[in-house]
Amino acid sequence: MPKFDVDVGAVRGVFVRHIPHGGDPLYRAPHPADGRWQHGSVIEAWYLADEPATAWAEWYRALAGTGLPPARALPRDLWHRCSLAAVVA
Repeated sequence: MPKFDVDVGAVRGVFVRHIPHGGDPLYRAPHPADGRWQHGSVIEAWYLADEPATAWAEWYRALAGTGLPPARALPRDLWHRCSLAAVVA
């Protein structure tokens, strides 16, 4: 297992996640997608934001990075019920 250089700390809160309209909030793609800071082939992850505006901004940034017009990826829903409590050690 790879080692990561991270600080020890706690993460706790209620976060939001983008999903396709009417989609399953727990959906996992058959092939993990690359994200802003990680490659899906190395570490699979969901992007969670601390507020809706951040989730939308990151979504638009990701679309711009791939050249996909927003209209081709709509409609979207924000899933507001993602509670997280974790300790990074």
